[in-house]
Amino acid sequence: MRSTFVFSFLLLVPLSLAQLSVPATLPASWTSEGCWADVPGRAIGAAGYADPANMTIKTCIDFCETRGFAYAGVEYSVECFCGNSLAPAASQVSASQCNMACAGDSTQPCGGPSRLNLFHSTAMVGPQTNPGVNGFVHMGCYSEGTTGRALTYGVSGTAIPASQMTVDRCTAACLAANFLLAGVEYGGECFCGNSISNGGAPAAGCNMLCNGNSSEYCGAGNRLNVYTRGELPSSTLMS
Repeated sequence: MRSTFVFSFLLLVPLSLAQLSVPATLPASWTSEGCWADVPGRAIGAAGYADPANMTIKTCIDFCETRGFAYAGVEYSVECFCGNSLAPAASQVSASQCNMACAGDSTQPCGGPSRLNLFHSTAMVGPQTNPGVNGFVHMGCYSEGTTGRALTYGVSGTAIPASQMTVDRCTAACLAANFLLAGVEYGGECFCGNSISNGGAPAAGCNMLCNGNSSEYCGAGNRLNVYTRGELPSSTLMS
C-alpha cells in the first residue's frame, strides 16, 4: 500500500522542472549567463515584447540581435527584454528560480516571476536608439520648440531623477498620465504631450546617452527622441 501511495504521489509532481534546459546550441556569439533577478526599472529594458504563444529563447535572442543589443532575457514564460548593459542592482540567482517553461517550447526555461534567463552576445555593439517600449514606438529625433516646449508636459525630477532617466521610465510616466507622445531630452529629461507643439520639427543630432542606461539615446541639447503610442492622425502630430 505504501509503495502504491508513493508512486501515485510521484505522478502528481510536475516533471517540467527537471526537463527544462537551455538549448545546447545557441545562435552564433550568444552564451547563457544563467538566471538573474529582475529589478525595478528592469535589469535590461531598452526594448522588449511579449508573445503568449510562441516565445522561445531563440525568438527572443533573434529579436534583440536584429536590434543591435548585446543582452537578451526571457521572463515569465512569455516576455523578452533586450539591452546593452545590466542595471547596477541586477544580480545572478539560483537557476532553480527560473522555473517557468517557454510558451513556445515547454522544454526550455523562460525565467519566472521577476526572474530572467539571461543571454549575452560577444559581438561588438554600441549605443542604439530604443525602438520602443511600453506600447510606444520611436517616431524620430525632433528639435525643441522655438516658442515653448515641443512636448508641453514635463515629468518632474521627483518622479524620475535625471540620473535615472531611461526611455522605459519616460514612456511609462507618459502612459500613466494618459499622453500619446513621450520624449527624452538632454540625457535626463522627460516630456509628454498629445502633439508636437511650438515649432518643434524633425531634426538630427539625438546623440546623448540616457543617464540611466548608457546603451540608448535620450535626445541632446534642444533635441528629443520622440515616441508615439499607437497610430496618430497626421493632424495631431504638429500644432
